Amino acid sequence: MGTKVVRLIRNLSVVACVFFTLYAKIGLAAVQCPDGEICERPPTIPSAITYPGSNSTFPATTNAGTYVVNWTAVPAAGYYRLEEQVNGGTWLLIAQPQVNSFTLTNKQNGTYSYRVKSCGDDIDTFGCSLGTRLGGVLTVSLLSVQPAPAAITYPGSNSTFPATSNTGSFVVNWATVSSAGSYWLEEKVGAGAWVKIAQPLSNSYSVSNKPNGDYSYQVKACADAAGTTGCSTAYRTGGVLSVVLPPPAPTVSQTLDKTFSWVLIHGDVPFLVPSYTNAAPGSVALTWSAVAGATSYQYRVWDAQTQTWGTWQTLGNQTYLNYYNESQLSAQFEIRSCGSAGCGNSTAQTVTLSPWRNVGTCNINTGEQQQVCIGGTCVLHQLRYVASCTPTTTCNVQ
Repeated sequence: MGTKVVRLIRNLSVVACVFFTLYAKIGLAAVQCPDGEICERPPTIPSAITYPGSNSTFPATTNAGTYVVNWTAVPAAGYYRLEEQVNGGTWLLIAQPQVNSFTLTNKQNGTYSYRVKSCGDDIDTFGCSLGTRLGGVLTVSLLSVQPAPAAITYPGSNSTFPATSNTGSFVVNWATVSSAGSYWLEEKVGAGAWVKIAQPLSNSYSVSNKPNGDYSYQVKACADAAGTTGCSTAYRTGGVLSVVLPPPAPTVSQTLDKTFSWVLIHGDVPFLVPSYTNAAPGSVALTWSAVAGATSYQYRVWDAQTQTWGTWQTLGNQTYLNYYNESQLSAQFEIRSCGSAGCGNSTAQTVTLSPWRNVGTCNINTGEQQQVCIGGTCVLHQLRYVASCTPTTTCNVQ
């Protein structure tokens, strides 16, 4: 009899411990089991569930079929049970994430509600919070796919491509799509790949500082401003825009009291060599290297009396300029390269000339040339004689 009583008491203790454990797990209390162990209650319910797209509690609306549902974290939770209700239908378990957020993708038009409960370390119904945190209704209203713009144009020529730019800066325009939230603009250089360069909200885009080359542009419309929803399935592609810039400015050097020319050297293979020849004071030889893309060169001279630039003079394809000034102590020049796209920027050159000028011709008997000072570093109207020629020879006189 005594053995049966002991066994009965022991069984009642086990049952009591199980009872108190379940009692605690459904969230009613945290109690001490008969065997002295603490029976812990399950985690609490998340305090809020939110839709981060609107950064507020439901209800909310989204035009995208992809979004994230967030809820407040529960420190004691090992995982969460997230359920979804579509268009007022049956609640279905869709995820058991261990973190307090879940990403939904590819949702179609409709209404969606979500509720979540927190659970302990074991995936066990009795280890979850007694209730759930219910969110409001999320309405998914997908934006319709936009048509491609009807045309793409280059306003510099006010016509559809192809076109030409001589500046490297231009505006690409396209026809407006009335319901578009943004546009996706791509560029192709030469035969290269298409690359997205902009996502403008309006139907134009300014391009600047493009080097020489061929450029193509294509555009599609998107329903949203982010350019991620309802985008055209095809692009509207323009033709080729050719950027042809004028040649760059030449680099000019100067040599005083000289003239420059090319001298033909005869031989088995004739060739030209540069040659500088002594010239009268007040002369200057300006030279520069040939510029790629240049077919001719131009120069103009500053008029000190009128304080204006003279007109541009064309030199053809020669890369030098011989200049003589009778009465000025300095001269200012601008020289520029010209090609099929016009003339480019100029190089400014200021030359300080000799203060002496020849008077008459060289005396062939004495070999001396009389010169007069026109100011500057010598006494105005001072005369001098310099060796300039050898007897019985003629002088090189400007």
